Amino acid sequence: MKKLINLFCILIFCLAFLSCEKRPFATIEVKGRVLNFWSKSPITSSIALWVGSSTPGSKGTTNYGSYSTNSDGSFDIKSNAQWNGNNYTLVFVPSSSSGDAFNEKYAVSKNQTLDIGDILVGHLSIICKVTLNSVSGASIKFTKIGSTPQTTFNAGTHAVITASSYYDSYSIQTVGNFYPISYRLSTSAADSNIRVPLHPPTDTTSVTINY
Repeated sequence: MKKLINLFCILIFCLAFLSCEKRPFATIEVKGRVLNFWSKSPITSSIALWVGSSTPGSKGTTNYGSYSTNSDGSFDIKSNAQWNGNNYTLVFVPSSSSGDAFNEKYAVSKNQTLDIGDILVGHLSIICKVTLNSVSGASIKFTKIGSTPQTTFNAGTHAVITASSYYDSYSIQTVGNFYPISYRLSTSAADSNIRVPLHPPTDTTSVTINY
């Protein structure tokens, strides 16, 4: 009878062991930094670790804990590993006004340390001051300049206009550190394109167009 009880206890232990979502004796570590994409200053963020290949919080995913960044934006997450799988998602929630919440998926093997480096987040409006000098007798129409009250100017116009465009880390990765402007003169059939250099962390730039 005692032997049967022992066998029964061992069976229960094995079943519990096999059904455990976290793999005992195996761990993962994920570390990096959360920085503002423009100023490179640290951004305070809360971080949730989820496992599973689906969207965090949906069926088949499990939360493995909540963490937060240090004062320098760094984080170092240590957790038990999944029993069977390597799909991990970090849900970042930056402090108010520092950017929108976002998810990043990573494949992390058991007993692996993954250094994901700098994660650049945030957003801002870049201001571009455009000085117009009429020199050719042609009018000018901007086909890309961002937000500005007026985009068409008659010949003989000398003015300084202020335009602005929304930027985030994706914009910088796509466009580069430039403010793109396109315009067409009344005497031309094609657009002229210029890329005004940006100088982080300054959020303003300027250019002179002689048209």
